[in-house]
Amino acid sequence: MLEISPLEFRFPLEEKTTFKKSFSLKNSGSEPLTIKLYARPAPGLDNAAYGRLAEWLSFSEPTITLAAGEVKTVPFSITVPESSPPGGQYAFLYAEILSTPASAAPSGNAFSLTSRAAIRLYGISEASAVRSVSVSSPHATTFSFSPNLTAGATVKNSGNIDFTAQSAFSVSTLFGKTLYSDSASTVLLPDAEKSLLSVWEEAPALGVYRLSYSLKALDTEVSLNRLVLISSPIFTLLLVFFFLLVLFFGLNFPKRPTPPHT
Repeated sequence: MLEISPLEFRFPLEEKTTFKKSFSLKNSGSEPLTIKLYARPAPGLDNAAYGRLAEWLSFSEPTITLAAGEVKTVPFSITVPESSPPGGQYAFLYAEILSTPASAAPSGNAFSLTSRAAIRLYGISEASAVRSVSVSSPHATTFSFSPNLTAGATVKNSGNIDFTAQSAFSVSTLFGKTLYSDSASTVLLPDAEKSLLSVWEEAPALGVYRLSYSLKALDTEVSLNRLVLISSPIFTLLLVFFFLLVLFFGLNFPKRPTPPHT
């Protein structure tokens, strides 16, 4: 098993500057491992201009061997060229196992396994940073036939620097007692768009509740507060039948004659 630390680096980007960093690799298995080191643009990047960081990274030893139980500090450097793109740069540094111990190798030749660990790399140029966010399609359950309550919104990073979006979701009784609460956060890279959806899958099968949802990113915040009704199809049909029954007899019930005026 391969262990890597830390899991993330954040550093400023300055043109024509070289940053020297290092990370730790540990072979916690019982057999030696041969490991290949490389970098790739961060997953989730829709614009390749923000993935140049992988091109600027180099290792003094792109391939290393770790004995069983050995821990090694691995240096690497990042050289930022002149006229680098504005905004942030994002990459993943990978340590991939090339030699698989015989005890972990799959049987037959139908498939093969690749094991690797990764470090997230965030390079930020504050001099050219543009922070911009848009939030759209806020929605929440108002009526449901199933005990699932949902709320969410779509957030888009329209700037050139990553930011964190945070959401909060809660459901309470009409008297204010909290029945369920949840919160989440996600990092949005430049040009990325994500739907932040919260779901309570085990809500009561019947009743009226208060639902609250909020999403905050940079200086933008959206909130929803509403009453939500959960009802089963059978109960709803019974209510409709009862209403129609009352309506029918109300329209057909003979009216009492009006006594004559004297």
